[in-house]
Amino acid sequence: SNNVLNEIYKSKLGLEIFRIFDDREFELSNKQLNILNSLLKNEFEIAIYNKTLKTDSPLKNFLEAYLEFEKVSKKYQSENSIEQKAELFDSIKIVKKLSEKVSKKEISDMNSFILPNVDLQQIKNSLTKDEVLIILYHLPLFNNDYLLKIAIDNNNDDVWVYEYEMGDFIYNLEGLKKEVSDPLSNFKNSDFGKLVSEELLADFDQLLEEKKSVSFITNFPEVFIPSVLTFKETLLPKYFSEINTFFSFSDFLRKTPKEIKPQNYLGFADIDYSTHEKFYTPLPETRDEVFNAMKILGVEERSYLNNYANEENFPSKTKNAVIHLATHNDFIIKGNLKIPAIVMSKTNNSDGYLDIFEVAEGNYQNSEILLSACSTNSSYSADQDSFSGFVKAFTLAGANSILATSWPIDSLSTSEFITSYLKKVNESKNYSTALNRTQKEFIDSSNYSHPFFWAPFSVYSAR
Repeated sequence: SNNVLNEIYKSKLGLEIFRIFDDREFELSNKQLNILNSLLKNEFEIAIYNKTLKTDSPLKNFLEAYLEFEKVSKKYQSENSIEQKAELFDSIKIVKKLSEKVSKKEISDMNSFILPNVDLQQIKNSLTKDEVLIILYHLPLFNNDYLLKIAIDNNNDDVWVYEYEMGDFIYNLEGLKKEVSDPLSNFKNSDFGKLVSEELLADFDQLLEEKKSVSFITNFPEVFIPSVLTFKETLLPKYFSEINTFFSFSDFLRKTPKEIKPQNYLGFADIDYSTHEKFYTPLPETRDEVFNAMKILGVEERSYLNNYANEENFPSKTKNAVIHLATHNDFIIKGNLKIPAIVMSKTNNSDGYLDIFEVAEGNYQNSEILLSACSTNSSYSADQDSFSGFVKAFTLAGANSILATSWPIDSLSTSEFITSYLKKVNESKNYSTALNRTQKEFIDSSNYSHPFFWAPFSVYSAR
């Protein structure tokens, strides 16, 4: 019944989130921020942590059962069959039974990794007078959608909750993304652009109008394209000097502003796809992208091309590096999960797929990651967890920032964008500023002014 399922959602999301939505107005507190932070976690983060545990430990068994419950729960939501309901209830019983065997210490260790505490004053103290943080959380609950919006600067916070007919909110976001990812669309007269900008930003006029930098935390990154939003009828890249995107409060707080000083560059391009069972379009033009990057950065560099661009040559450990992967993304099945993977050249000792678990096991301290996946046919899944997979894996492995794209784009324009972007990185020593300046340059250009060419690029976890 819906009542039983409602209890499942309450236990999964936390009872307090329902009180937040029922009350509609509340004073923002650390308790509510920590609840939201827990909601911003995804199954990949749990799966990555699970891989660090010893075989047959009580927590490992519990997490594997929880991941299976997530899988069954999603299937039930899409199919809503009697068989799926029975499977869902069986899965709940297993999770409950295994949870009773998990020790307090195991829970504490897991929480420190996955759910570190969030403090409102700490967030405010981390912001300068020129910065604002906006949190956007979408929660579908049976017959309605809810949108929780929070804006925080160094002195103030503002909270709004909106209710939508089921599917309307995501429909508007998907409509905007479909429009901007079509190079033939008339974006300048976009109704979706105006509507979504109004929905997400209109309530924060006073907090936004005198700021130079805006950061976003959302739980719908796959359909959230901040660079195509407008404020006071101006595209955000032209209104603000920096736009940052994060997946959680803890990601936001993890970083401290610092000047970028890469010491080496590793580029992987023109991958040999010929030995893969699946067909991938060759990308010989990515050679130039990598060669241009090597010239611009002026640091110790190394490029891996064709059959040398394989997993064996991908470092498991490096620091203060720029790691540039100009290739396709795809999905592979690993365990019970369909997970994102970067397509590399296949060898006798590697399958040609660098997946998120392999990335998360690496060590890339203070490194910058460029994922310029050109002409891919399956850049990212519509599932938000899949989209965040690469970014979360690299940040857990210590990376400083990740440049990623939201949809497949033309290889030639990608090469020009990356080249211009890296030039500006050298000038500004800040990845978010460099991205903003490159987007403004493309917006004002004659050939690449349409969002299709500049909007898919986002820098994650850079601060």
